[in-house]
Amino acid sequence: MKNLNLFILLLFNSVLFAQTPFIKDDIEYTNAGQPALAVEIKSYKGTATSLALPSSVTNDANSTTYTVASIGFGAFFGSSLTSVTIPNSITSIGNNAFTNSKLENIDIPDTVTSVGAYAFSDNSLKTATISNTITSLEDHVFSNNDLTTITIPNSIISVGSNAFSFNALTSVIIGDNVELIDNNAFYNNKIADITIPSNVTSIGDNAFMGNELKEITIPNSVTSIGESSFSENYLTHVVLGSNLTFIGNEAFADNLITNVESYSANPPILPSDAFNVNAAIDLFIPEGTTQKYEDAGWTGFKSVTEDPALTLSTDSASLKNEFTIINTENDIRVSGPKGINVEELLVFNISGVNVSTSKQTFIETTTLPHGVYLLQIVTNKGSAIKKFLK
Repeated sequence: MKNLNLFILLLFNSVLFAQTPFIKDDIEYTNAGQPALAVEIKSYKGTATSLALPSSVTNDANSTTYTVASIGFGAFFGSSLTSVTIPNSITSIGNNAFTNSKLENIDIPDTVTSVGAYAFSDNSLKTATISNTITSLEDHVFSNNDLTTITIPNSIISVGSNAFSFNALTSVIIGDNVELIDNNAFYNNKIADITIPSNVTSIGDNAFMGNELKEITIPNSVTSIGESSFSENYLTHVVLGSNLTFIGNEAFADNLITNVESYSANPPILPSDAFNVNAAIDLFIPEGTTQKYEDAGWTGFKSVTEDPALTLSTDSASLKNEFTIINTENDIRVSGPKGINVEELLVFNISGVNVSTSKQTFIETTTLPHGVYLLQIVTNKGSAIKKFLK
């Protein structure tokens, strides 16, 4: 019993001492909000440019060793750090943790499950590796840096407001499970090509404004495109998915658009300034929908064409760019990327009649009359339509 009481007393004293901030090697620690025998980094008193954070620390006042479990609010705000190593003991990084420092690269280990708003904003980051256990990229988390490439892991569900604004991004890979791309998420970068995953439902205001996109495909999962989402790019070709219910003002303004394909059988109301200059654009829509588009404000275009290919396609239009078709004298052969398996090929004539079907990656065309045909490629990831000439 005496030994048990002594143990409890020592544990109590350890927790009590840890709750009182202590400093070790210029780092201030506190137990506030942490489990027993775990501490959070509260602030940094040093001037080092490179720092490896410890996974554990001993409080000399009570000779107790604590796990370093988190980095607190503003802990390294305005530091001189150009490099920091985050140990695997860290599970969370607070708001503004490294804001306004001089970091040039960051590797967030997979033990970290949450990173707060502005955590790495206003640095000089050229590279960043994001933990694959984080589910949300908070507002401004990497804004105002020098990032040129970023991979958003599949664990991420939402990309917050201004998460990557004011960087130098040219290459972005967005994880398959992202559902929300919030306002200004990628504002003012240099992105020339982007694939919007098929789980995204909402793209916020100014999300990709001020980039270098030349074409964009909005998957069928997207229901809302915010104001100026894709304005001030170099877009010439836009593909809109079938489930859009809202397009914001100037969503595609200040581009060079000449071709728009819309897969929606029930188009959303189109603001008069959505594309800026409709008269320069050839619009392609599903069969039998011209009146619906006119009623929804889709007017003033250079031409409007009802395209059977848009009627047939029921899945993400972005798949179309993943496949190459080889048109030989006797057949059509299809090749695509690894991970996307062709399950069926269907050939339709220009009137939308199915004239041939194959369960292989090729389909015979010897019996087809000369003319224009549509090839529907059915895969494990959805389906896509390609035109070919016999």
